[in-house]
Amino acid sequence: MPLKNPMLKDKEKFQQSSINEEHMTVGGTVAKTFIYLILLLGASLYSFMQIQKGTMGMKTSVGLIIGILIASFVISLITASVPKIAWLTAPIYATLEGVLIGFISTMIEHKYPGIVLQAVLATIAVVMAMLFLYVTRIIKVNEKFLNVVKIATLSVLIIYLVDFALMLCGVSVPFLHDSSPLSIGISLLIIGIASLNLLADFFLIEEGVNAKAPKYMESYFGFALLVSIVWLYLEILKFLEKIRK
Repeated sequence: MPLKNPMLKDKEKFQQSSINEEHMTVGGTVAKTFIYLILLLGASLYSFMQIQKGTMGMKTSVGLIIGILIASFVISLITASVPKIAWLTAPIYATLEGVLIGFISTMIEHKYPGIVLQAVLATIAVVMAMLFLYVTRIIKVNEKFLNVVKIATLSVLIIYLVDFALMLCGVSVPFLHDSSPLSIGISLLIIGIASLNLLADFFLIEEGVNAKAPKYMESYFGFALLVSIVWLYLEILKFLEKIRK
């Protein structure tokens, strides 16, 4: 179950660095994001190998997956409230999400060979497209844009939390999981919202640099980008699975 990106904050909430404190940079943020992505990839490969060995199976992994979902959500909320600890929480989150993504991707890949590569390539394409749209200012991001993204993202979060609670009770919401035109349309809408989160991340990173935010914010925004990318990948994978059905 993908979760919202809780990292979005108004630019007024940036804390400026002191005179003697290092400032965050775009390069530093990108570097930390890549580190987290490498951790995520490593954990995904580990999860994949464990499934291949038979160490992890559907029955034995349900509890683990639920635990990871809850832990990831809690870590996201804590990091959103206390950005200074992102240097610690971001690697933990990346590792947990890597295990989750590895498990989900392997299970779906067994059913639909080649689907994971398609999802990865599509995710990379969307990230690059959003970066291009932001850098060229084809889409202009402002406070109104951020508020719309927040509301849309919060709405998706509420839907997924309700779906998760119903799933624990053995109830499935058809239009979220079947391959009907409505379900596919909802998936496309959510992919769009996840993509807009990337634009919001790029904007806030730029605002942080301009505001001379402290160095630890690099870890924070690297975390934010990771959350958005993970969410986007899972939604694209889910969409492709519906199409294959």
